[in-house]
Amino acid sequence: MTTILFLCTGNTCRSPMAACLFNALVRKAGLTDVQALSAGLDTWDGLPASSGARNAMERRGLSLDGHLSQRLTPELAQLADHIVCVSQRHAAEVWVRHPDAKGVSCFSPAIPDPYGGDDERYEQCAQALEVQVSTLFHLMETERRTSR
Repeated sequence: MTTILFLCTGNTCRSPMAACLFNALVRKAGLTDVQALSAGLDTWDGLPASSGARNAMERRGLSLDGHLSQRLTPELAQLADHIVCVSQRHAAEVWVRHPDAKGVSCFSPAIPDPYGGDDERYEQCAQALEVQVSTLFHLMETERRTSR
């Protein structure tokens, strides 16, 4: 199983939306050996996704209803084959906290944090994530096909 871990700060907005979008692409492609998870650098375990994030995903026919935040732990960092951060700052922090983590990268441009914003701000975030997640998914699929 290939595990992609999306990482943000609180694991209630950006990274859960990214994982949700990525997993939707995985399902659509009929893949059974790839999964996306999400975590936060500075969060408490067990927080639900923000209402703005849930609304943005619902508008796409997706759900974050079962999402509960989790902090990036050494075990989770080791489980992930790729850790995709929402910004360079997050990636730098992963390298400091978890120097043995594999495949650390970040979105470019960085994804602004919509936390505390209105639905329009969450929608802008979701649109930016859709572009970046789709690009990542297609790059990974191309790499998987050529490595066979």
